[in-house]
Amino acid sequence: MSDDGFEIHFEPDPELKDALKALEKAENDIFLIRKHLIKAQKLLEEEQSKNAFTLTYLSELQKAAKKAKEIEDGDT
Repeated sequence: MSDDGFEIHFEPDPELKDALKALEKAENDIFLIRKHLIKAQKLLEEEQSKNAFTLTYLSELQKAAKKAKEIEDGDT
């Protein structure tokens, strides 16, 4: 109650309260989406690393096969 005897009571607009709740939910959703995107990015980087290793390995196998073919053909 204020000094002059009147009580000041503030009741927020229900639409404003709903909008704030929706905003909080959207922020939480964005946080979760970001968390999942970071996890997906890490998994993608791991897969790219595996693929790079596989490509290098296959390239080395191709070189060895070519060398073996040259030896077999007597083109050393």
